[in-house]
Amino acid sequence: MVFSIRLQASDPARNCHRQYSLVVERDLLGDWLVQLSFGRIGTRGRALSTVAADEEDARRLARAILRRRATAPRRIGVAYRMTALFAIDGWAELTQAFASRQRSGSDQLPAANRISTANTNSPNMAPRIIAASM
Repeated sequence: MVFSIRLQASDPARNCHRQYSLVVERDLLGDWLVQLSFGRIGTRGRALSTVAADEEDARRLARAILRRRATAPRRIGVAYRMTALFAIDGWAELTQAFASRQRSGSDQLPAANRISTANTNSPNMAPRIIAASM
């Protein structure tokens, strides 16, 4: 896995409780997969997988998906907030497509849940907090 983000939108007054998960990874054959999982919190929801032509195509697709989630307040009346983030170096900037459209500081992910791995070629891929501000 090179990138994973989980989002939630909840508003009891509107009876809106949604979850959204985006994962980008390579399969055993080296193909780039972009996987989505979404639905009402507490239900099975739906899952979709797309094979991207290359890494740049996977980034482009993930960025477009996150931009769409960032427009949730205008579309559904409730903003998504990040509940978990994993990004290998070079992929963390994808969150900026989402975070740049978030207006409230309360939508920021706690630092303990932001994880990145330093050098993917290193045998010691120790997790660390990413430096990107959200």
